[in-house]
This record gives sequence, C-alpha cells and structure tokens, in this order.
Amino acid sequence: MATILARAGEGYSVDYINGTGIQFYGVGGAGYSIQVNNYNSRTFIGNAAGTVYSAEIDNCKWVSETGVTWGTEGAQYLLTQLPQDKATLNISFHHDSAVDLQNVAMRAYDGTNVDNAPSGIEIKLADIVHPAIDYSYGGSGDSTWTNASGSVGELVLSDSPGSSALWAWSGGTQASTWHDYYIAVSVKPTSVGSKTAKLYFELEYL
Repeated sequence: MATILARAGEGYSVDYINGTGIQFYGVGGAGYSIQVNNYNSRTFIGNAAGTVYSAEIDNCKWVSETGVTWGTEGAQYLLTQLPQDKATLNISFHHDSAVDLQNVAMRAYDGTNVDNAPSGIEIKLADIVHPAIDYSYGGSGDSTWTNASGSVGELVLSDSPGSSALWAWSGGTQASTWHDYYIAVSVKPTSVGSKTAKLYFELEYL
C-alpha cells in the first residue's frame, strides 16, 4: 500500500483534504500582505482559506534565479547551500515493500484543473537535496528555481531519492520503502487581493 505524507517546515502536517494549508505573508507576519511583485517574507501553517493562523514555519524567499533567503529577512544563499530541513515542504512516499520511483514532478495550479496556472500569483519551486545542517556547497538538488505554472511549469524531481533523500544526495537511486522530497516554495502576487493555489504532486512507482 502506498501513502504520501506532506509536512511543512518544523514537521507540521499539511492535510489539504481536511482544510490545512500553507499561508504566505509579508514581513509583518500573519495577516500582513505581500506587496505586489514582491516575494513572501513569512510563512505559516493554518486553514486553507487563510483565516486561521497557527504555527510559523520555515520561510524560503526567492532572491534570484539561483538564490534564496531563509527566515524573515536573513542572509542570502545559493539554493545548493540550503539545508533540506529548512525547506518549506517535506513530501514523504511510503510503501509496504521497497519500490523505485520515477517520473516524479510537482506543479502549481488553480485548484480546479491541474493544467491551469494559478491566477494573479507566481509560484517558484526548487528541489532541495542537502542533508547537511550547515550552509555548505554540498547540495545536489536544484541550482535554479522553477516557475511552476500549470502544465507548462512543472518541477521535475529526483528518481528514488530514499529516506532523507540520501540516495539522491549521493547521486544514485535505490528501491526503498521510504522516499523523501524537500521542496522550497516562494510566491509573488502579481495583482492585489488574496490569492489561492494548490500544489499537485505526481509519480510512478514500480
């Protein structure tokens, strides 16, 4: 039996079916808007409607095509320097027996049709593969962000990364009962008003 679990930074469960979502805000925190054409400075877990805020989680902010700020307004790093435990999302695939994963991808969509881009918002995604806890050059994940936008902006993820993405980090693959992905997410509104979008995660296993 296959199971996919989504956790936000700091280990909080994300359960879209039961109304839990990730909320992105400006530097003032929960309830403070991100200025148009700027990126998120704070990230929270809460209800999908954005009306209830709970824990603050790891914030990844786009600063360049190859760079990220972790935290509120901290130091800037290359994506390959970011430790994976600082990523916005951890997607874990579990199976009763060891399996290989292939054709793994993620995209942002409008919440209705997975081929439709979200409206009024740009969503950047990056695959973070860096088990070390320091900001070193040891990462082997994405060196640039992907502008995820419906069917034309898909983030391609590693095959069979293993638990804690250790096989992806070493440059290999292996069948396992547990595979982890760590995704940095950054958003930019392109017009005024609250915005909603969903992430679609897909894979094949054998």
